[in-house]
Amino acid sequence: MVHVLVIDENKEQRVALLNLFTPDAPARLVGHSMGGNVAGLYGGARPERVRCLVNLEGFGLPRMNIDQAPVRMRQWLEQLAVAPELSSYDTFQQLGDVIRKRYPRVLAERAMFIAKSWGGLDSDGRVRLKGDPRHKLVNPVLYRRDEAECFWRRMSAPVLMLFGEQSEFARRLGDEGTEEAFRKLVPHVRTVTIEGVGHMMHLERPEAIAPVIENFLLTT
Repeated sequence: MVHVLVIDENKEQRVALLNLFTPDAPARLVGHSMGGNVAGLYGGARPERVRCLVNLEGFGLPRMNIDQAPVRMRQWLEQLAVAPELSSYDTFQQLGDVIRKRYPRVLAERAMFIAKSWGGLDSDGRVRLKGDPRHKLVNPVLYRRDEAECFWRRMSAPVLMLFGEQSEFARRLGDEGTEEAFRKLVPHVRTVTIEGVGHMMHLERPEAIAPVIENFLLTT
């Protein structure tokens, strides 16, 4: 049996699951975006616990100017005064339409499947996104790319990094968001660019993504 742990932003619960599913052997990890970043940090902090990692565009954020730190802390403090809420919608169709507007490469029938996975009915009959609304709060601490790169260099497991050919996130990083840049930073990395997709590649072309991931997991 192969256990694959999908990483998202809830780090504490995911580490607990990792220890539950594979307490005595390194785990195969798959993470997208923030989840890929979390998995990369974990792989550098505890390299002995990771057998391999599939990272879908979890390649960090642009470098930040430390002068932004007071502004960021102030913004975070101001947000704490108001309880965050996740968006709600009249119907699943409305949520599906929003998904397609934000990610126009997602097919209509797939958008409805995603809407019914992401949303749930409230007691008042409205469709509300599932998740922790605190995810909407800014981080009071600036992202420190130099630190993240130190974690990546310490990873000993094979890494498959998937890039979306039309990814807006990669473009924000400029030269630091290229395959060449990550081949210099991450040991034992293999990079693959998926044509015709953006950052949400797994929603846009899952039929192209799944075989690449499956082959990597079964051969590492």
